[in-house]
Amino acid sequence: MKKIETPLDGAFIIEPQVFGDVRGWFYESYSKQKMHDIGIDVEFVQDNRSFSAQQGTLRGLHCQTPPMAQTKLLTCLRGRIMDVAVDIRRGSPTYMQWTAVELSGENKKMFFIPKGFLHGFVTLTPDVEVSYKVDEYYAPANDRSVKFDDPDIGVDWGVKVPILSDKDMKAPLQRYRIHLLTKTKADRVHTLSALVYAAPDRCSTYIGDKRLSILIFFAPRFIRSDYITSLSACK
Repeated sequence: MKKIETPLDGAFIIEPQVFGDVRGWFYESYSKQKMHDIGIDVEFVQDNRSFSAQQGTLRGLHCQTPPMAQTKLLTCLRGRIMDVAVDIRRGSPTYMQWTAVELSGENKKMFFIPKGFLHGFVTLTPDVEVSYKVDEYYAPANDRSVKFDDPDIGVDWGVKVPILSDKDMKAPLQRYRIHLLTKTKADRVHTLSALVYAAPDRCSTYIGDKRLSILIFFAPRFIRSDYITSLSACK
């Protein structure tokens, strides 16, 4: 098993050793020991599979917030995808940068994406099956999405009119999820207040009009002063 660095620290391409002969091929799709040997020690708890019927289907950008943030290990079982990871770790030298890997049933590569990243993929062929492991269970309360074409991220998906779910189509920009990975109540208050200040029109979808009117009045009191200028530019 071979680990290949990507431009984003902690995200790796993994190439398994494939044994082939006249009958076909065999390889170990996952080995905890071999992952340990290449410096990856993660306890995966859940396997997921998805099927996308049409070429140009785009799923993303997704993550889960702490304490349910997920590390992912992805592979494409059938067809081809462009798999994308976006670094949203505040303070990281590659914050808001992205990288992409082509995964396919033919190349058998895997993509290891650590916690603190957004993830998404677009199908390059019809009839695509993707399988991935995660180290935390799915938690609806921690599930978050960011708009796939967020201009501050700038992913080049290579498709003009992707096929999207309603959830992904309506996802907010990352700038409105300033503290996506924060854990404290104070940071959550700051995030919601900043969102109200920057984009009140987007808030009613998530919190309701009555609560929104209260938050609009109080929001500026809870926003740290260093964000006022940048948030004004986002409005």
